[in-house]
Amino acid sequence: MGTPGYSPEYSSGMRRQRPTGVTIIAVLAIIVGILSLSGGLLVVAASAFVGAIASPVGGAVLVALGSFLVLIGLIFLVAAYGFWKGTKWGWWVGIIATALSLIGSVVSLATGNFTSVVSLLIDLLLLYYLTRAHVKAWFHEMPGT
Repeated sequence: MGTPGYSPEYSSGMRRQRPTGVTIIAVLAIIVGILSLSGGLLVVAASAFVGAIASPVGGAVLVALGSFLVLIGLIFLVAAYGFWKGTKWGWWVGIIATALSLIGSVVSLATGNFTSVVSLLIDLLLLYYLTRAHVKAWFHEMPGT
């Protein structure tokens, strides 16, 4: 038996089965997290050159943008871990992040950006999927998570 709260087994000794969709979402979150984290670090590094050569204000803006991307990358990586392990908090991170993205898509559509339709549909599908019984069971079956 592993660490309490992170055991991949039921109390009856049967192995839990992660839904395929959750695995796909976790892998995509890892990819997005790594890309965002590395992109953010590159932007922060580039800010030193921009600040020295072109504009200190431009450099400061790039530091802020890069820091935001690093934060988003870390959030995606933490969420991916929660999805992979099937923790309750992982489910909540997924629900909250998707709901916030959904709000952003609606606001973007309201301002006339009709390319946000794809993002809106993806957000709606994710919310639908995350609230299916078998998916919720994956995230809520382990006590203490």
